[in-house]
Amino acid sequence: LSLYGPIYDTVQDNDRGVRTINPAFEAFLDQFDAASKANPQAIILRINSGGGTATGSVMLLNEMLRFREAKIPVIAVCEGVCASGSYLTALGADKIIAAKEAWVGSVGSVIEWLNASVFMARHGFKLRHR
Repeated sequence: LSLYGPIYDTVQDNDRGVRTINPAFEAFLDQFDAASKANPQAIILRINSGGGTATGSVMLLNEMLRFREAKIPVIAVCEGVCASGSYLTALGADKIIAAKEAWVGSVGSVIEWLNASVFMARHGFKLRHR
């Protein structure tokens, strides 16, 4: 199996405002289904992804765990980048193998905030730190 590129389980349909499943993500889930029906001796998941949505990453992790529960060995091979959500997915493997030059790790999150410091300074507000 191959996990390349961003992990986005849904896409926004701007015309109707409806969330739909990402076709690339659905194709990846189809790979898992096809592999499970083939009675594999083992699963090798090749990864080169910087991650994506938490929901999509956990869905892929659950697919990995399904193979492990069926006593099918799962090996994650980190080829380039295996970070954030793709690293979370790799954690479902029995073994993780990383290329020497691969970037591996960092299950984290993105936080957005409003920086109002210029507005506050312009209007006489001051921040004090204790």
